[in-house]
Amino acid sequence: MRGGTVHRVLLPTTWGYATLTRRTHPALPQGGGTRRVDTVLPPMLTPDELDALHDSLRRRPGARRRTWSAAAASVRARRALELGIDLRTSDALRRVRAASASDVGLSALVRAMRTFSESGDDAGRQALARELVWCALVAAREDRVSQVLDAARALRVLAAVDTPSDRIGHG
Repeated sequence: MRGGTVHRVLLPTTWGYATLTRRTHPALPQGGGTRRVDTVLPPMLTPDELDALHDSLRRRPGARRRTWSAAAASVRARRALELGIDLRTSDALRRVRAASASDVGLSALVRAMRTFSESGDDAGRQALARELVWCALVAAREDRVSQVLDAARALRVLAAVDTPSDRIGHG
C-alpha cells in the first residue's frame, strides 16, 4: 500500500525517547495501529542532562531524530543519542508466541519498562531503572536471556517500591 501520510512524533521517556509512527491511508482501518519504537539512551547522562534533552524534544515534538540530535547542546548528549538502542516496543507488547528465548526476555523487559513508566517519577529510581534497562540490553546482545529476565524482574520490583529513594534505610 503506497501513498498516504506518515505522522511521526517524538516523546520524552524515562529511557530516552519514543518515536510514534502512524500511517494514514483510505485503505487502512480507521483505528489502525501506531508503531512505537523506544530509544534507550546509555546511562551516561545525568538527570539534568536528560531533562535538557527532553526540553529540546518538547520544543520540537514532530522533529525527526536527526534534527533533534543535531540540536542537542552537549557533546555527551550527542554521544548518548548516537549510542541509543531502538526497541520496537509495540511489537514486543503484543501477546504473540515468541520465536526464541531472546524474544521472551525482551518482551518481559518491555513489559517491565511499561510498568515502571506508570509508577512515578522519582529521579533516583528513574536513574536506577535506566541502568537496569541498559544492562539488560547489553545482556540481550550477548544472548544472556536469564540476565535480561533478572533485570526485568528487578525493574518490576523497583516499580512497586513506593518509598522515596532518599528515605530507604532511615527507619
